[in-house]
Amino acid sequence: MKLEQVGPNQTVLKLENCKVLFSYDTPVAIYYCGNYYKSDTFYSKTTTKHINAFSNEYVELEQTAFDKMLSDCKAVRYG
Repeated sequence: MKLEQVGPNQTVLKLENCKVLFSYDTPVAIYYCGNYYKSDTFYSKTTTKHINAFSNEYVELEQTAFDKMLSDCKAVRYG
């Protein structure tokens, strides 16, 4: 796994089969199997900007489905 700071309070965690965008310390978007996903949770204006900078097209999921997808992401050790 690899952690990359992409902007102020924005971090991308690169895993074996996905990338997870964190805004502050909250996972808010996932790139998985060629698609971008976000939950249907309401976020602040700043976090919404972070999500939109990650991608401008998303499949929106209910929070429980988003959490399930997040748990399916696999960690791999780099280096």
